[in-house]
Amino acid sequence: MAIVERMRRLATLAVTVLLAISATGCQQPGTISTGPDGLRTFATNPNVICNADAYLPGFSAVLAGDADDPERVWLVGANVAPYKPRISVVWPQGFHVRFEPDAVLYNEKDVPVARQGETVTFPQANNSKQAGTYADPYLAHGVVFDRCYPA
Repeated sequence: MAIVERMRRLATLAVTVLLAISATGCQQPGTISTGPDGLRTFATNPNVICNADAYLPGFSAVLAGDADDPERVWLVGANVAPYKPRISVVWPQGFHVRFEPDAVLYNEKDVPVARQGETVTFPQANNSKQAGTYADPYLAHGVVFDRCYPA
């Protein structure tokens, strides 16, 4: 009988947790969504802290954008001349873009962090794990613009 009671309690707890998640509308960490401005963002994970000692080689690229493009902003490889491939990035939740008239990327506190034509550096990015395409974009996670955005 004790096993049946434990299973009943576990089932009740699981249902309670699922209802709490659905009622709050919280996104799971890493979930990609599209903001009202068309910029793709991911839900950060507040239960993880960025490890500043875990810096990888990282990479740098130039911010580009177009208000009429479905992706809104992307990066252009700065050190792969003569070909400058388009690099798709999903930004931390709360990031947004405005065209003034060129693209300006803002963080979750509405502070501009990059402008079209400026070099963006991801010191903790492991760019060998994603293709950088729209279907397999980089996540701008870890230390980005001197702040921690854990995925």
